[in-house]
Amino acid sequence: VKEKELRSRRRPGERRRSPAETDQESRRLGRSLVVSQRSMSDAAAAQAAVESADLAARSLHQRLMASGHERPEGDRCPICFDLIELPMAKHAKTNICCMKRVCIGCGLAAHQRGMFDSCPFCRTSLPHDNASTLAMIQKRVSKGDVE
Repeated sequence: VKEKELRSRRRPGERRRSPAETDQESRRLGRSLVVSQRSMSDAAAAQAAVESADLAARSLHQRLMASGHERPEGDRCPICFDLIELPMAKHAKTNICCMKRVCIGCGLAAHQRGMFDSCPFCRTSLPHDNASTLAMIQKRVSKGDVE
């Protein structure tokens, strides 16, 4: 029965192999199997490394895109609590008396109510000369209230 199986595996014109040749071929096939298994494990490791790097890149991208969207509380008008648009120097005015940045809308509303010479936030009269402006700034600095 074994002889018939061996004959059916042989190709026409192929000679019969000796047991030593068969043993050598099985060792060679075994080595190629080990090599192919190593290359497959190397490929799997490389694929895992690529997936890991891709996941890290996606995570970094998400953190970068989510950061920086928060604005500090100082960017809000202390009267209406709306965010002051950027550029802030164009859309708000810093008052020397209280060192608060008030939006143009609240300043306009205070002006329409007749508050021409006073701060819309603290209602202190606004300074008319450099000496009183400097004195107000120094007062805020001594209290540690400077922004």
